[in-house]
Amino acid sequence: MSNDPVTITLDDVTFQLQEEHDFEWVKQWGKVFIVFDQQDSGNISFGVEQAIKLK
Repeated sequence: MSNDPVTITLDDVTFQLQEEHDFEWVKQWGKVFIVFDQQDSGNISFGVEQAIKLK
């Protein structure tokens, strides 16, 4: 097993993790504009922008 980080890209945001993971499900909520991947807890968070439809 390699200790090299895996680079993942969602929309225009690139980040690194210790192993591969499919985050395509995040896109159902909108466009990813930031990833918080350096949390002390080890959690990962996403900033997602949604288009607002006005009636």
